[in-house]
Formats: sequence, structure tokens, C-alpha cells
Amino acid sequence: MRLECPDCAAAYEVAESLVVPGRLVRCVRCGHGWVPLPAPPRVLTPAEQAAVAQDMRASATPPPAPSGGMPPLRPSAGVPEEGGPLEEGRGISTLTILIRQAPAVMAPPPPLSVPPGPAPASALGVALAWLASLVVLGGGLAALWEWREAVVAYWPPAARLFAAVQGWM
Repeated sequence: MRLECPDCAAAYEVAESLVVPGRLVRCVRCGHGWVPLPAPPRVLTPAEQAAVAQDMRASATPPPAPSGGMPPLRPSAGVPEEGGPLEEGRGISTLTILIRQAPAVMAPPPPLSVPPGPAPASALGVALAWLASLVVLGGGLAALWEWREAVVAYWPPAARLFAAVQGWM
């Protein structure tokens, strides 16, 4: 099946089994999305009509049903009975091959369920969280200052940091 983007006219050859009626397809070139329409039934030329009518008269048994559960192709009304003459003006020009068509529009997918977010925090809760964070940070800094000799023994570059802080104080 040939699909063409209505915006940028990019053409794509896609297997008909991959095209689901009613499903949105997206153009790789421009990103435009559209729902492809099923191909219209093909109208046969008069020469093809005569060949089909001749094949129908020659074949006494109906053709086997194609796989996938589709009915066999059959002509529309206006084709004479087997063995009958083709008459002009009896609707021969309306001979078309019937194609089983899927519904044009499929049901949209159900909306995604979004879990409810957390309840908004109260102002008191936010203030307490900030206070707890500052207490922990202050405790960590006080511990570093208290045990600065041990920290410098384990990590000598920290001596410059403590000297700078002592000069600042």
C-alpha cells in the first residue's frame, strides 16, 4: 500500500497488513500525523472486464477462499450469468472487484489513568522540614570543627580549609 503525507508529499510503501484502519501514522520527514484512508475499490477497464467475464465462464468451480477469512473476489451486479452473452448497457461498466473493508474508524484507546499526586504540603510541614535540614547541616559543620585535628590527620588538604575558616573568624 502506498501512503503519502498530506503535508510534505513524502511517499511510503507499507505492507497492507501493517496499516490498521483508524490508527494514526506519522511522517518521518515532517512529523505530521494523519489517519490513512482505505484504498477505494478498483474499477476495471473494459478489457479487464471482458477478461474477468471470460474467466468466470471458463471456471466451473469457484476459486478457493483466500486465507484470512476474506470472501472470494466476485463481480458486482451487472455481470451476466455463466454462459450468457455480454450485453451493452447492462451495467458492465460498473463491474468492480469487491474488497472486504475494515471499519473506517476504530474506537480510540482508553485514556491513560494518572495516579493522583501527593497531597499539597502545609506551610508548617515545609517550615519544619527546612528547620530539620538546617539543624542536620549545622550539626555536621560543628562536628567537623570539633574534630578538625582528626580530619586533618586523615585528609591533610583539609588543613588549608580550616586555616581559611579560622582566619575568617
